[in-house]
Amino acid sequence: SSQRRFHAAPRAARTSSDRRAMAPSTALADALRGLQERAGAHERRIGKNAKASLLYDVKDAADVDRETAHAIGARGFEELCRRDGRFEQHAKTLFARSVAEGKHRELETAEELAATSARVEGYLRLLSGYFNERCASETLEYLIRRFKIHVYDVDALIACGLPWHGTAAFVKATQTCQLENSRHFKWLGGVKETGAAPPRDALAVRCSKDKAFFTFCAQSATEMATAKVRDFEAPATTFLFVFHGDWIV
Repeated sequence: SSQRRFHAAPRAARTSSDRRAMAPSTALADALRGLQERAGAHERRIGKNAKASLLYDVKDAADVDRETAHAIGARGFEELCRRDGRFEQHAKTLFARSVAEGKHRELETAEELAATSARVEGYLRLLSGYFNERCASETLEYLIRRFKIHVYDVDALIACGLPWHGTAAFVKATQTCQLENSRHFKWLGGVKETGAAPPRDALAVRCSKDKAFFTFCAQSATEMATAKVRDFEAPATTFLFVFHGDWIV
């Protein structure tokens, strides 16, 4: 009996330790399940065959298969690489055919989901300076179809386009996103409903009233500026510095 009691404590200690070790993974898994459930609900609302798209209306996008979406994205990506060699670092991780044919995002584990998001976010930071160009939209079209970034990486996608908030491209991207999955941009629901671009003053007011949003924008500005520092004189990069510097300060 005493021997059984002697072994009981270590077992309890191991169980408690295991629970603590599992907590982060459990949180990730819960977040993943929530995203998957909301993605499923959204699909049921718009129709099973309808597809989110930046380049087509929802119903026409359903006729664009995965292979075609990849071809469109690859075309835009090649143009970006010709203009800025730093995009090439994302060729194997996001735009390779083997990646395009990989398993759907819904089937990823929580750890895989986080790793994919990290790759996507790195690309979007670099893309921000080119967001308003056709080649950028072509790559985003592919990323939306392949990785569902409008579902799983909403904040990163909107932050990518935020310096271009007055453009039709930004409005379309916002309308494509499932804002209920966003931490910082749920308040853009009006843009999604009306199709009207948010005025610069509205963004400034939001920054003044929402500390978390201000911090997110400041951090995003720093990361985007760092990603583009080698091309400081490039027009797109200069635009980002002017936008974020004038607004955040």
